[in-house]
Amino acid sequence: MVEPHRLVAWGRRWYLVAWDNGREGWRTFRVDRLRLKTPNGPRFVPRELDEGDVEEFVRRSVGEASWHYRARIRVAASSLYVRNRMPIPIEPEVVDDNTCIVEMGSDDPHQLALWLGLLDADFEVLDAPELAEAVRAVGDRYHRAAQAFG
Repeated sequence: MVEPHRLVAWGRRWYLVAWDNGREGWRTFRVDRLRLKTPNGPRFVPRELDEGDVEEFVRRSVGEASWHYRARIRVAASSLYVRNRMPIPIEPEVVDDNTCIVEMGSDDPHQLALWLGLLDADFEVLDAPELAEAVRAVGDRYHRAAQAFG
Protein backbone atom coordinates (compact mmCIF):
# COMPACT_ATOMS: atom_id res chain seq x y z
CA MET A 1 0.00 0.00 0.00
CA VAL A 2 1.21 3.52 -0.77
CA GLU A 3 0.37 7.00 0.49
CA PRO A 4 0.11 9.34 -2.52
CA HIS A 5 2.00 12.61 -2.23
CA ARG A 6 1.95 14.39 -5.60
CA LEU A 7 1.49 13.94 -9.35
CA VAL A 8 4.34 15.18 -11.54
CA ALA A 9 4.52 15.51 -15.33
CA TRP A 10 7.99 14.62 -16.63
CA GLY A 11 8.86 14.06 -20.24
CA ARG A 12 5.71 12.73 -21.89
CA ARG A 13 4.33 10.89 -18.84
CA TRP A 14 2.69 11.47 -15.48
CA TYR A 15 4.22 10.04 -12.30
CA LEU A 16 2.88 9.58 -8.80
CA VAL A 17 5.31 10.25 -5.96
CA ALA A 18 4.18 8.22 -2.96
CA TRP A 19 5.38 6.79 0.34
CA ASP A 20 5.57 2.99 0.05
CA ASN A 21 4.61 1.51 3.43
CA GLY A 22 5.94 -1.92 2.47
CA ARG A 23 9.39 -0.61 1.57
CA GLU A 24 9.32 2.28 4.02
CA GLY A 25 10.56 4.77 1.47
CA TRP A 26 9.59 7.19 -1.28
CA ARG A 27 8.86 5.75 -4.73
CA THR A 28 7.86 6.97 -8.13
CA PHE A 29 5.13 5.22 -10.13
CA ARG A 30 4.07 5.73 -13.74
CA VAL A 31 0.42 6.72 -13.60
CA ASP A 32 -0.46 4.79 -16.77
CA ARG A 33 0.62 1.58 -15.01
CA LEU A 34 -1.41 2.09 -11.82
CA ARG A 35 -4.69 0.37 -11.02
CA LEU A 36 -7.32 1.83 -8.73
CA LYS A 37 -7.74 -0.14 -5.51
CA THR A 38 -11.30 -0.56 -4.35
CA PRO A 39 -12.14 -0.13 -1.58
CA ASN A 40 -9.66 2.64 -0.83
CA GLY A 41 -6.99 2.16 1.80
CA PRO A 42 -7.00 3.72 5.25
CA ARG A 43 -6.62 7.45 5.82
CA PHE A 44 -3.13 8.74 6.53
CA VAL A 45 -1.35 11.90 7.60
CA PRO A 46 0.50 13.40 4.61
CA ARG A 47 4.29 13.15 4.84
CA GLU A 48 6.88 15.67 3.74
CA LEU A 49 9.28 14.52 1.07
CA ASP A 50 12.76 14.58 2.63
CA GLU A 51 14.33 14.78 -0.81
CA GLY A 52 13.23 18.42 -1.25
CA ASP A 53 11.97 19.33 -4.70
CA VAL A 54 9.44 16.76 -5.95
CA GLU A 55 10.17 17.35 -9.65
CA GLU A 56 13.88 16.78 -9.03
CA PHE A 57 13.06 13.57 -7.14
CA VAL A 58 11.07 12.28 -10.13
CA ARG A 59 13.81 13.25 -12.58
CA ARG A 60 16.41 11.37 -10.51
CA SER A 61 14.12 8.40 -9.84
CA VAL A 62 12.91 7.91 -13.37
CA GLY A 63 15.53 9.61 -15.49
CA GLU A 64 17.22 7.39 -17.98
CA ALA A 65 15.62 4.25 -16.59
CA SER A 66 12.48 5.02 -18.59
CA TRP A 67 14.31 5.37 -21.92
CA HIS A 68 14.47 2.43 -24.29
CA TYR A 69 17.09 4.16 -26.48
CA ARG A 70 19.97 6.23 -25.11
CA ALA A 71 22.58 8.33 -26.82
CA ARG A 72 25.45 10.73 -26.19
CA ILE A 73 25.60 13.70 -28.53
CA ARG A 74 28.13 16.52 -28.88
CA VAL A 75 26.30 19.74 -29.70
CA ALA A 76 27.89 22.91 -31.11
CA ALA A 77 25.98 25.20 -28.76
CA SER A 78 26.08 26.30 -25.15
CA SER A 79 24.59 24.06 -22.49
CA LEU A 80 22.05 26.76 -21.57
CA TYR A 81 20.90 27.06 -25.20
CA VAL A 82 20.52 23.29 -25.53
CA ARG A 83 18.70 22.88 -22.19
CA ASN A 84 16.22 25.60 -23.15
CA ARG A 85 15.51 24.14 -26.62
CA MET A 86 14.92 20.51 -25.70
CA PRO A 87 11.35 19.27 -25.06
CA ILE A 88 12.62 16.90 -22.36
CA PRO A 89 14.55 17.69 -19.18
CA ILE A 90 18.29 17.23 -19.73
CA GLU A 91 21.48 18.34 -18.01
CA PRO A 92 24.13 19.05 -20.68
CA GLU A 93 27.78 18.55 -19.77
CA VAL A 94 29.72 21.72 -20.52
CA VAL A 95 32.75 21.23 -22.79
CA ASP A 96 33.32 24.95 -23.41
CA ASP A 97 31.22 28.09 -23.96
CA ASN A 98 30.03 26.86 -27.37
CA THR A 99 30.00 23.08 -26.97
CA CYS A 100 28.27 20.60 -24.71
CA ILE A 101 27.57 16.89 -24.51
CA VAL A 102 24.09 15.65 -23.80
CA GLU A 103 22.94 12.23 -22.74
CA MET A 104 19.35 11.78 -23.71
CA GLY A 105 16.90 9.14 -24.64
CA SER A 106 13.40 8.27 -25.69
CA ASP A 107 11.30 5.27 -26.58
CA ASP A 108 12.27 5.59 -30.24
CA PRO A 109 15.52 6.67 -31.98
CA HIS A 110 13.47 8.48 -34.65
CA GLN A 111 11.98 10.67 -31.91
CA LEU A 112 15.49 11.48 -30.68
CA ALA A 113 16.49 12.48 -34.22
CA LEU A 114 13.54 14.86 -34.43
CA TRP A 115 14.35 16.39 -31.03
CA LEU A 116 17.93 16.99 -32.17
CA GLY A 117 16.54 18.80 -35.19
CA LEU A 118 14.77 21.19 -32.83
CA LEU A 119 18.14 22.39 -31.58
CA ASP A 120 18.92 24.26 -34.79
CA ALA A 121 22.59 23.56 -34.08
CA ASP A 122 25.24 21.23 -35.48
CA PHE A 123 25.69 18.00 -33.56
CA GLU A 124 27.58 14.71 -33.65
CA VAL A 125 26.22 11.35 -32.48
CA LEU A 126 28.96 9.89 -30.27
CA ASP A 127 27.39 6.45 -29.90
CA ALA A 128 24.01 4.82 -30.58
CA PRO A 129 24.02 3.48 -34.15
CA GLU A 130 20.19 3.38 -34.06
CA LEU A 131 20.15 7.15 -33.59
CA ALA A 132 22.72 7.70 -36.34
CA GLU A 133 20.51 5.73 -38.74
CA ALA A 134 17.40 7.67 -37.69
CA VAL A 135 19.24 10.99 -38.21
CA ARG A 136 20.30 9.80 -41.66
CA ALA A 137 16.72 8.79 -42.55
CA VAL A 138 15.26 12.11 -41.37
CA GLY A 139 17.97 14.03 -43.23
CA ASP A 140 17.33 12.07 -46.43
CA ARG A 141 13.60 12.71 -46.13
CA TYR A 142 14.11 16.46 -45.65
CA HIS A 143 16.58 16.56 -48.53
CA ARG A 144 14.09 14.85 -50.88
CA ALA A 145 11.35 17.27 -49.79
CA ALA A 146 13.59 20.28 -50.50
CA GLN A 147 14.56 18.91 -53.95
CA ALA A 148 10.91 18.34 -54.86
CA PHE A 149 10.21 22.00 -54.13
CA GLY A 150 12.62 23.05 -56.83
